[in-house]
Amino acid sequence: MPRFGRCETTSRTYLANGEVDDLMVVFYERADGLRVDFVANPALCTEEENTAHHERFLRLITALARLEPDALIEELDVITPQERTDVLERWNDTAREVPEATLPELFEGQVARTPDAEAVVFEGARLTYAELNERANRLARLLSHGAGPEGRVGVLMERSADLVPVLLAVLKTGAAYVPVDPSYPADRIAYLLDDAKPALVVTAAAVGTAGASGDVLPTGVPRLTVDDPGTFAVLETLDGHNLSDTDRPTALASSHPAYVIYTSGSTGRPKGVVVSHAGVVNRLAWIRDVYRLTPEDRVVQKTPFGFDISVWEFFWPLSEGATVVLARPGGHRDPEYLAELVQRERVTVAHFVPSMLQLFIAERTARNCTSLRTVVCSGEALPGVLRDRFHAVLPIPLHNLYGPTEASIEVTAFTCEPGTDTGDFVPMGRPVWNTRTYVLDAGLRPVPAGVTGELYLAGAQLARGYLGRPGLTAERFVANPFGAPDERMYRTGDLVRWNAGGELEFVGRADDQVKIRGFRIELGEIETALQSHPAVGRAAVLVREDRPGDKRLVAYLVAAAGTQVDITAVRTRLAGTLPEHMVPSAIVPLDVLPLTVNGKLDRKALPAPEYATDATGRGPSSMREVILCEIFADVLGLPTVGVDDNFFELGGHSLLATRLTSQIRTRLGFDVPLRALFGTPTVAGLDNSLAEGPRLARSEEALARILPIRTRGTSSPVFCIHPATGVSWGFSPLAASIPADYPLYGVQAQGLTGGEELPQSIREMAADYVEQIRSVQPTGPYQLLGYSLGGAVAHEMALQLQEAGDVVGAIVIMDSYPADRIPALFGLDALALDAQDGLLPAEWEQFILRDDEKAFNLRVLENSSAIVRAHIPRAYEGDVLLIVAAAGKVEGSNPAEAWAPYVTGEVRAESLPCSHEEMTRPDMLTLVGELTSKWLSECRRRR
Repeated sequence: MPRFGRCETTSRTYLANGEVDDLMVVFYERADGLRVDFVANPALCTEEENTAHHERFLRLITALARLEPDALIEELDVITPQERTDVLERWNDTAREVPEATLPELFEGQVARTPDAEAVVFEGARLTYAELNERANRLARLLSHGAGPEGRVGVLMERSADLVPVLLAVLKTGAAYVPVDPSYPADRIAYLLDDAKPALVVTAAAVGTAGASGDVLPTGVPRLTVDDPGTFAVLETLDGHNLSDTDRPTALASSHPAYVIYTSGSTGRPKGVVVSHAGVVNRLAWIRDVYRLTPEDRVVQKTPFGFDISVWEFFWPLSEGATVVLARPGGHRDPEYLAELVQRERVTVAHFVPSMLQLFIAERTARNCTSLRTVVCSGEALPGVLRDRFHAVLPIPLHNLYGPTEASIEVTAFTCEPGTDTGDFVPMGRPVWNTRTYVLDAGLRPVPAGVTGELYLAGAQLARGYLGRPGLTAERFVANPFGAPDERMYRTGDLVRWNAGGELEFVGRADDQVKIRGFRIELGEIETALQSHPAVGRAAVLVREDRPGDKRLVAYLVAAAGTQVDITAVRTRLAGTLPEHMVPSAIVPLDVLPLTVNGKLDRKALPAPEYATDATGRGPSSMREVILCEIFADVLGLPTVGVDDNFFELGGHSLLATRLTSQIRTRLGFDVPLRALFGTPTVAGLDNSLAEGPRLARSEEALARILPIRTRGTSSPVFCIHPATGVSWGFSPLAASIPADYPLYGVQAQGLTGGEELPQSIREMAADYVEQIRSVQPTGPYQLLGYSLGGAVAHEMALQLQEAGDVVGAIVIMDSYPADRIPALFGLDALALDAQDGLLPAEWEQFILRDDEKAFNLRVLENSSAIVRAHIPRAYEGDVLLIVAAAGKVEGSNPAEAWAPYVTGEVRAESLPCSHEEMTRPDMLTLVGELTSKWLSECRRRR
């Protein structure tokens, strides 16, 4: 002990007001000995915790006094006996009886109980338990000629009605299935299949058409195309009864592998995790007891089957008599589609990674997903603010689960009931049945509650190890000093702590593994891929969160000596070798990687990427490019985007790419494959692809009665009423100038798709449109904007809404006037104006392609022109914003006076420097949006 009067050892620092931040230990040397004070901040440390610190200190001092001269201080154990009992035994008391079984046995038992119940639903196709079982049995008999226990079968398929019987068939043979995502780059598919060495690969014709199968299959591996006519013919000849062990090469046991799932590898090579039936069955037994599915439940299966969450999405409902509702391929990335699927199929149970849950509950229709009774989150830390937002939208329990692939899906769970506050992050919870969780220090000693350590897992759910990687298996699956002889525990690499209630809380990672949007990623694998490029000398990858809640992979490169790095070429190479979620959002070239004084990478010194558009770049030259630029800017959170700006160089990533393709589908009606964005990540490139590639079969979608322009926002929507053409696509540029808080919808005419009776008056048209907007917004305040003919319709809609007792929040009329006032304003008759209004802009013809659609449009145009000339407005009680096209008006005329007899309040007129037909130019619509935004704000303040 140094010779001075007072020594302070502080775990943190003093606050600005002089209070203790956390815990301060003060040593005093006195004549009669040493005095030690423990001073704690009561806001951060309870009296019991401070007492525990004091007791540990006394135990340490006592142990030091008894320490042998050659002993190591690090071997001293300061944990109290009660703490040891808590963390090793009481909080790990999870033993339960679980019958020994396999996944086929669980499913076949349910088939016997409910053969006629609905088992699987996919895009209108439905299979009963008996039908599903028979299909799986026939296919299993075909596969069993090459597959059996301890064998493997590759499954290279998209999600479809065929996928479930294929997985069951593989399991019935006794083999393990190896899921391979067809969207992976060809090199990665080839590596996975070569490493797994399956007896055969099951695929589908559509996968082959996409070019992701035949040329990447390892030489000599048989391929079975399940939907090939020849396969159908063979299957019809096979027995549809359950297989028994006599049909297999050897008896199937619960210790045999059920699946092999590949995860990112720190050495640059993905590694296959071998999981047994026993581990999965234990997990299903626990979830069955806790969440109790019934035959009336419907579980959405949306997780890609290359991730282990999909295992319980498939097999939990199929072992309980419930229904598996399969989302379409890529549907897990589309929150709008998922909300619609939940409502349409009455889904009761769903899983989300937190980042996707945030997008889902932001959907306007998420509140309508009232069939949901259970929502499960896992894959990332669950923020408390997201928990609260979820409960504000859906007041049902939210379950937070945690677990690595190496421990059969999930091993801890915590339930958030509505109204509960669990702090900034939701705890990971307690271990599930027959699972033990150990929080250990570097010497594999247990640490007490509140102290951070590394999480180790033991028990029934541990995987067998890594396929063909005995060294890596021995490194991560180590001997368990707290269990029976030969028992193993898995080293997770996650840093956690126990809280006082015996629940685990996530702190961070002990290595470079990260989780991005639920995907487990080893940064070393990305760095290896980067450094394989001949122009890259050194590379570093890390996760940045420069904007709260927006985690992004960022790569830093140093060029090899004598070379220059082409960032676009590097990104293209990465996209050809890595899955989408592993391609960095930004690639930053540096002259040198910054190092610490110890020669290690100084991650804190790495600069934040700059996501800036090219100020000298080209602007949009067509309506479609205008809309694409708006979509890019909206998704990326930028004010503007040029047609040649690269989506990924501006900070885009896979989750944002999902939002981008979803908005393109919603607003333009084109289905853009996510991987296509990597090849053409600019507005110009996508515009060319859309012009040359196949469209959705979507005339009805593009010409729907309610056209979503922007569906997000918490304010009341703005409904834009069409001109005489009947279509509302021209309003899309408003999304760039009306604040994002306002959802925008176009209202389109009846009759654009043919076969419908047309309205005989503006009043009849308005009554129909009122019903249309009520389907989106059941109650007011309603906000209406109408151009030309649409102005007259919006005015009449407001009247009818008022008569029904609804609140009208705002009306904006774009250069529309009562028919009897038009000659005084324009110096021409109404018919001539209708002809101008009715011209179909060239840009719009991309949406109306067929001759019959053009004929329908002309019919709508002629009818609209006739009924607007005959319309006599009534008086609306309120104020109106009138946006006037100044060019082409009779000199000295007063457009506002035209509406004065029909508006009891103010008619505020604002003029634009354009003609009537030029009002839908993008630059004029920007001004319209600015004027409308001010009017909406003013009207809101008045209410």
